[in-house]
Order: sequence, then structure tokens, then C-alpha cells
Amino acid sequence: ELHVDAIKHSGGTSAMTIDSTGHILTPAIPVFWAYSNTDNVSAGDTAIVFNLTDLNNGSHYSTSTGRFTAPVAGIYEFNVQALFRKSGVNAGSGELTLYKNGSNVSSRGLAYGGHGAADTTHQNVSFVYRMSLAVNDYVQPFTDNLTSGTNFHLANRLAHFTGRLIG
Repeated sequence: ELHVDAIKHSGGTSAMTIDSTGHILTPAIPVFWAYSNTDNVSAGDTAIVFNLTDLNNGSHYSTSTGRFTAPVAGIYEFNVQALFRKSGVNAGSGELTLYKNGSNVSSRGLAYGGHGAADTTHQNVSFVYRMSLAVNDYVQPFTDNLTSGTNFHLANRLAHFTGRLIG
């Protein structure tokens, strides 16, 4: 026999339903995998909007704004990856970071890519970040301190933004 418990808001409405095995039934467990078919981000301090999803359980990630909005309070884990490359002849660098409610979660970026003047290779730049979110907090990846002649290539599934509730 399956027993189901409901966690209620102070107003008496059901906020979360959990079965006897500990599985969350509602809301849908928030998890998403977003990617882009757009090409490059070449300006620093720019929001990255991944405009496609393979997975968006609960529809809490917006492909139009690039934001994930927390449906329930908890600990969330996010991963951002992009291909950093040099498009000019000078040395350059760039960072990826995460914004929570419009503010950078770090005093700098959370991941760094850099090229010397003679370097022509591309770099996968990525980070994993865990944070506590309240209901309706939102997060979004950003570029940071991107120098002229460099960019983050996003198309062809070379970049992604993923997130999930972990506790």
C-alpha cells in the first residue's frame, strides 16, 4: 500500500506531495538541461540565454530569459559549460559565472579561460555550483571579464546549463 503525505503552505494548500518511499510527486522534481543553437557571446558581463532544452521537468527553466526559477526552497546544483576561444591575434581571457536574483554569486567568475597571443586552441570552461534557493529565487549564467578578441561559443551543443534540486 502506497502512503502519500502532503506538505502544506500556511494557507492550507498543498505545496509538496511525497510518497512513502520518499519520492516527490508534486511539484515535478525540478531538473533541466538547456543548450543553444545561437553562435557566440563576445561581450563581458552578458547574460547567457540557452534557448533550447532536452529536459525541463516542471518547466522552471525559461528558454526566453535564460533563467531557472526555484519552485521550492532547497539546495540546488548547477553546471555551466561553454567553449572558450580566441578570435583575434592578442592574448585574451574570459570567465563564466552565475547570477542569483540579478547579482553575481562570486566576486569574480566561477570558471576561467585564457589564451596567449600565439595560442589557437579552444578550451572547455565549466563549473559546478551548489546553493540554497528560496521559492521564486532565480539563477542565470553570465560571462564576466571577457576581453576583446575572445568569445564563448555556444552552438552545436558545445555549451549547456543544467540544474537540479538535490535536497
